[in-house]
Amino acid sequence: MGTVSRLWANPIGKTLSVLERSLLVWNKPLAAAILAGLIYVGISSTAGSPWRLSTAPYYNLLADAFLHGQLHLRIIPENTIDLSLFQGRYYLYWGPLPALFAIPLVALFGVQVSDVLQTLFFSAVTVGILAMVLKAAADRGVIRLTPVQRALLVLFFALGTPYAAITESGHVWQMAQVESILFTFLAFLAAFKTENQKAFFLTGCAMAGVLLTRPSAGFIAIFLAWYLLQRHGHFGLRRLSGYALLGVLPLLSAVVLTGLYNYLRFGSSLDNGLDYHLMSTYFAKDFFQFGFFNVRYIPENIYFTYLSYPYSLIPPGVTVRCGSLFLLSPLFFCALYAIWKYRKKPITWALVASILLANIPILTLMGPGSSLFGPRYTLDFIMPLLLLTSLGMEGLPISYASPLVIVSILQYLLGSLIYVHGVP
Repeated sequence: MGTVSRLWANPIGKTLSVLERSLLVWNKPLAAAILAGLIYVGISSTAGSPWRLSTAPYYNLLADAFLHGQLHLRIIPENTIDLSLFQGRYYLYWGPLPALFAIPLVALFGVQVSDVLQTLFFSAVTVGILAMVLKAAADRGVIRLTPVQRALLVLFFALGTPYAAITESGHVWQMAQVESILFTFLAFLAAFKTENQKAFFLTGCAMAGVLLTRPSAGFIAIFLAWYLLQRHGHFGLRRLSGYALLGVLPLLSAVVLTGLYNYLRFGSSLDNGLDYHLMSTYFAKDFFQFGFFNVRYIPENIYFTYLSYPYSLIPPGVTVRCGSLFLLSPLFFCALYAIWKYRKKPITWALVASILLANIPILTLMGPGSSLFGPRYTLDFIMPLLLLTSLGMEGLPISYASPLVIVSILQYLLGSLIYVHGVP
């Protein structure tokens, strides 16, 4: 009793106690989703009504095309940047699943239904799902964080990572990435929360959603496959093979559907239309000389993704809004510490493998996202990175972790406001 009295008598201890109780709301999935949604709506509203239509509502237009029984756009938007023009018809090279989700809304309200509001909704839901994933991971013993630490990590993801800069604008690029992260979190939730054949099948279904939305995020399956196989390894090879088949079938279905979708549009199951897309003239020279993926792009991409700082002094007229994953979100340094601390544990290297493989398309891609704020392409491996960060946060007092999160939030809050207004 004396210890409690001394704690409350200590102003710093009292402040930390209040902070921890306030943070716990982010550990509750519904509350976290609502809070994140309100904040995202607030940021988005600084650029206009959250019911507005973005300048690239391509998924609405694709949903309209599906409703009219065709795969090319029926309504051609004024802005056609990044659409694929093939034999006089406009297509999307992105995965089709977000358009399927938009079909009911487009059927009811037309193509003018707000894609901004759709993105805001999915963004908020994704934050709530993360709270569920971290709870399931803790219950399973994958991570050992207190409820307050998990809440802090949810808050960090929602407002202090590149995710904070893609939730408010509603453009096709951001909507695709938000929904791919949603499916990513669902895949991890299925792997941690469910058992036996159900775990394999539901994880496979969620991963199929990732492949049908943003295939470059598919490398997270490396960790999920390792985790499910080692957790169920005691069943023996025959039973485990049956379980693995249940997990692979949804993925194969997604691959077949994608191949069919491509064939019906471009005459080849391997052609997604990327070669025909109406790219910015800024990239055209590099594309015709080196293609979309080339090792030549690696130095520039490393710089913009891991080294540059968008708030540093730069020459007049030069636009740099991408930025270092670690300098903008310093809590991620805990992930580097975890790699060293748990270097002898297989889980560490399963997580690292997913991250390193996901970096292959990120670092060899033409255009590192330098025209955006924050290294948003790193969101393709955000869940493995958050788990590594969780391992590095074990035993780290809230009084040490909180300032790192606050710095991250302040940087991304300013960056999000800049990005949503489209200011260079």
